Amino acid sequence: RQACELEPDLADAWFNLGTLLSRSGRHADACDAFDRAVAIHPQNAGYRNNRALSLKALGQLDAAETDLRAAARLAPDMAEAWENLADLLREQDRLSDAEAAYQRVLALSPQRADVAGLLYSVKRQACQWDDLSDLERALEEAVQRCPRGSVPPVTPFNSLVMPLLPAQLRAIAEGHARHYERKVRLLCPRIAPSRIAKAARPARLVLGYVSADFRDHPTAHLIAGMLEAHDHARFEVRLYSQGPAADDDYRRRLVAASDAFVDIAAAGVCEAASRIRRDGVHILLDLMGYTAAASPELFALRPAPVQVSYLGFPGTMGAPWYGWYVTDPVCSPPGCEDHFVERLVYMPHCYQPNDDRQVVARPGPSRRDCGLPDDGFVYCCFNQGFKIEPTLFDVWTRILDRVPGSVLWLFRKNLDVETNLRLEAERRGLDPGRLVFAARAPKDEHLARHRRADLFLDTLRYNAHTTASDALWAGLPVLTCPGSTFASRVGASLVHAVGLPELAVPDLSAYEETAVRLAQCPADLADLKTRLAANRLTHPLFDTRRYARDLERAFDAMWEAVSSGSRPASLRLS
Repeated sequence: RQACELEPDLADAWFNLGTLLSRSGRHADACDAFDRAVAIHPQNAGYRNNRALSLKALGQLDAAETDLRAAARLAPDMAEAWENLADLLREQDRLSDAEAAYQRVLALSPQRADVAGLLYSVKRQACQWDDLSDLERALEEAVQRCPRGSVPPVTPFNSLVMPLLPAQLRAIAEGHARHYERKVRLLCPRIAPSRIAKAARPARLVLGYVSADFRDHPTAHLIAGMLEAHDHARFEVRLYSQGPAADDDYRRRLVAASDAFVDIAAAGVCEAASRIRRDGVHILLDLMGYTAAASPELFALRPAPVQVSYLGFPGTMGAPWYGWYVTDPVCSPPGCEDHFVERLVYMPHCYQPNDDRQVVARPGPSRRDCGLPDDGFVYCCFNQGFKIEPTLFDVWTRILDRVPGSVLWLFRKNLDVETNLRLEAERRGLDPGRLVFAARAPKDEHLARHRRADLFLDTLRYNAHTTASDALWAGLPVLTCPGSTFASRVGASLVHAVGLPELAVPDLSAYEETAVRLAQCPADLADLKTRLAANRLTHPLFDTRRYARDLERAFDAMWEAVSSGSRPASLRLS
């Protein structure tokens, strides 16, 4: 600031000030400083590149894109500008443009395995499978070569859809966790971790739930009923929102269900951690993990004495600052403890909460309204495109080939998915017209349209999670094939908790045969649907109050373990 005062036309001084402010999370102030630098030297690509990052953080995406394209035009060999542009496009689901930008980065910096990992992610999201297996093998090799202490080239989230062993997933998460901790300790050196003195349980344990998704979002769809069912005589519920402002039914429900709704979206990580600590939070729950817009560095500052990875990320965070991970016996069978850095808390039924107040529109759309044929068996999978893999699509193609007149109903998050999957069907000799695509719909209508399908086909490495709960709540059976990782076993957990364990089959051969049999034997499918309708309100999966009481028992057990100084390897609730 002194340099800027002494020499107001020194563009680098304004740029350095803006960069420092942006690293502190003060993006509006950063933009003011960058504006001064750009005004002095409008042809400087670096100034525009860094201003774009703060504009993006403020949600001004069009302005950020304008700056990044200007930077790339001014300095065509500036890989950083192309990479930031690719990231921005990817986050807006403009996948073809993002892929082209990542390819440009790799042309400039072919050694960048981390960019190859982002390119892999974009191709998976778009179901663009050309050269995907080669890219996947190259990334696996890069992960294996990654020196300890370095940041792995694949993000923890993207690793979940790769053919990796649980130990490899853990190593990737640990590498990223070390990176976050180093980064935040430099940023917030004065914040000491929260400690707990040995003491009796307070009358009310203070729970802090942290998320950017307290709005009409799958996370809110799952937790709204559970939060409403919390025993507020024994627990104070505080929600810390890192996300955008919202005014929808889910946000209103969540605000009403909490004792305090605290917006920390504009706060820097140091300020947010200090606020949580001042609020006296006893148990802090991360509802996001390594998903988009998450903030694991906030938890690295340990603002609460008990910290829990819960619901948002289906795997270990690889970080010592999370004491616990909430799971269940199906998602984490015996021997899975080594897959996690955290100690495991086993819920007695399913780890995933559900809301038994969700409304299903009536009468709902007809088959014709949904673009489905009036007759014929309807297979369904409303998972996002990144969860679909070529091997599974081969199986789906064979199923459709064996069941004449059947169709496969898929979710179209973007046009790339539809275009590419129709092309893949044609390559396999299947009429592309047998794929039907559903657009986004309001939640009650989305639930209702499940009733026009006959069977939900789950994905493999990364199952349907909220998506499978939606299907089961609407009365649609879910066929799943559990693997060796948490993300690949959630479907099995859900069907077990609703009393239909036979829908979790052991391998792809059984998956294919079961899908064909249920289409050819209407009585078997009718029996499944009848049992699902009966079990829906009698079995644990959709018993929201029971789930809330079980989770509160888990909180009590975690608090007792920490406050007494004991360190059990895991906690199992009966």
